[in-house]
Amino acid sequence: MTPVRVGLGGVGTWTARMHAPMLAAGPETVLRGVRSRRADALAAAHGVPATPAFADLARAATDPALRD
Repeated sequence: MTPVRVGLGGVGTWTARMHAPMLAAGPETVLRGVRSRRADALAAAHGVPATPAFADLARAATDPALRD
């Protein structure tokens, strides 16, 4: 089964502690990017790009050239 590529738009406590780790670790999902003013640390922790705009986040989630 091909995993679902996910991008997170907005970073808060729940995102950092629950959603991002769950989505990054799951065999059914792949965390592809994070978009937020405070995204740099969370993105770096999961090896994904921190993007400044939702269009960039969508590109990160759908670009087949990026790693899964």
